[in-house]
Parts: sequence; structure tokens; C-alpha cells
Amino acid sequence: MLAFLGSAFVLERTRSSRTRECGPSRVSRWRLLSDASVPSSAEEALRRWKSSRNLRPIRLDGSKKSLSVLFICDNCWRAIFAEKQLMKQAEAAGVGGILLALSAGYNTKPGDPIPFPIIEEAAKKGIDLNEEKPCASFSLRNDLENHDYIICLDRRVRSKVLSDAEQLARTLKEDYARWESKIRLLRDIDGDQSLTKSAWELDISKFNTTNNETVMDDIERACAAFLKVLLEMGLEDGCTSKE
Repeated sequence: MLAFLGSAFVLERTRSSRTRECGPSRVSRWRLLSDASVPSSAEEALRRWKSSRNLRPIRLDGSKKSLSVLFICDNCWRAIFAEKQLMKQAEAAGVGGILLALSAGYNTKPGDPIPFPIIEEAAKKGIDLNEEKPCASFSLRNDLENHDYIICLDRRVRSKVLSDAEQLARTLKEDYARWESKIRLLRDIDGDQSLTKSAWELDISKFNTTNNETVMDDIERACAAFLKVLLEMGLEDGCTSKE
């Protein structure tokens, strides 16, 4: 079963071992990794932890001829590299014609530029980011309605998108659960429902002056894992209906 972890907070054991047991009597042995308010009881902590996880597997609609994925981060730099990387891998896997990947920044204005060092490092990996106006801004309602998945690069962005989507659903009287199921965390694709990663391991780090290559390597591996899941779920056949 596919597991996606990411929201306002997660729980991590104070010791290095992991266990699937997480009943109310054991919550006191975990510590909260968040700036969220401290829960009033062990039961409340457990309820919050369960609600922060999206354990539903990816399901592909067999009537659809394509699958649309939107990557999102704070300023679009990591997201646009993920977009290009996933499409490169999809082309190599023979599904580039039925998988559409796009990107946007949560805090980005349309056309915001990408720093040259990132463009330069991406070129070394065969990814061309040298476009005139590469960045797009995130449009909450339009993007939720028009994409099959909203893939966030870190937990903070996912928390913002989930919060905005919940507020919009209340305002418009829409089904929040339908939107929430689309909003995923890229790096929490490990094929296991257990809590196997600590909080920081779930985030794709932001670019800085020293880590561009490392961040791109992390995105490349995460995209490969994501594509593998899509292929296993039937992307090639499930998303292409026979005429």
C-alpha cells in the first residue's frame, strides 16, 4: 500500500527504533515535530497524527486518456525542476504522451525568473530551465479542479495548500475530501504505511548556494519513485482508453 505523509506536524519516536504500534497508551513516547499547538491529551495527539497522513493509494481513472500532475513549492524553483525531471523520465518510460507535468510556486508571480546557478546545474543533468518566463503562480481553485494530483515538495507548502483548500471548500460548500486526496507529498512514497521517515527526511530542501546538485539528485530519485508507483498502478494502460 502506498503511503503519503505530510501535514502540519508529524510524530517521531525519541528513540531510533520504529514500530507500527501507536495506540493512545504509547503516544507519550513520541515527540511532536511542529510549531502547532501542543495537544491537550494523548488521544488528541493520536487523532492529529492520523489526520495528518494520507494513506489512500493512488487510483487511476481508466476512462481518462491522460494524467495531470502539478508540482508546487514556495517559489517554483524546485517544482519546475521536478516537472522537467518527471517528464524526462516519463518520455524514457514511454508514457510521456499521457502524463502531463506542470509546476507552480505558492508565493510566485507569473514569469518570475530562476537564478542562473540553478539553470546551470540543471543543464549538467540534461534539464533545460533556460526559458524566458519559466515560473507560474499557484491558482488554488483552478489547479485543484484541473489536475489529478498536486505534488508538494515539502510539508510546509502542503500544509498551506491543505489549509487554503479546506477554507475554500467551506466557502463554496465543496467536497474537501475530494481535493485533499489530490494534495500529496513527493518524498513520502515508500510503499509502506508505517512511519518510516523522520520529519526532515520528507522535505526536499530548498536551493541555496551550496546544495543545488544535492537537491536535484533528491528530486530525481523522488520523481523516479513517483513514476514507478504510477506505472505499477497502470498508467500506461489505465489512463489510455481504447477507441
